[in-house]
Amino acid sequence: MTTPTPTFATALDAIEQARKYVLALEGIVDYEADDADKEPGVRLLSIAARDCLEQARGMHLDERLAPELTNVHKALVFNNETFYLAMSHQERCRLAAARGFIYPEHTEWSERTKPALVFWLNDAYAPTLIEKARVQARAYARAGRLDMAVQTLTTAALAAALSEGATEEEAAEAIRRAATEGNRLLERLAA
Repeated sequence: MTTPTPTFATALDAIEQARKYVLALEGIVDYEADDADKEPGVRLLSIAARDCLEQARGMHLDERLAPELTNVHKALVFNNETFYLAMSHQERCRLAAARGFIYPEHTEWSERTKPALVFWLNDAYAPTLIEKARVQARAYARAGRLDMAVQTLTTAALAAALSEGATEEEAAEAIRRAATEGNRLLERLAA
């Protein structure tokens, strides 16, 4: 799901637009209706706000604006968490599966304050975030698809390294770290 985000002249303009999206998001989250009906609007506003904040981070950011950017991002995260925490595990699984998550039923084996799918569904965070790949990798591992768990971690680590402009050596090191993490995950699951 992509949204056309305007290009901003200043970081302040981008932060202010993100704040407007978050205020609209608060209205949707607070509105009494079926959560499944609200989800497309929540996603649209969340992705638009995240895009604005990413633009602001990419510009010259005056040190006085950094706290504002952080506060808007925290509000975005909070509204997403509030929205997805209000759902049942089954509803979160349905939404995650619709977005391409494999084995969502294997994400929440115990009661947690912030279940893994709440984080994975949260559009305040980019879908390419390596922590989101770790959630998918754990689900694969718990479902007995250890090969896919290691592949997911490795691919995510390589993508993250390359997006940060890594050299070949740095990318290879990212893959080694992912393989080590995959082995640790396998050891924990085997214990």
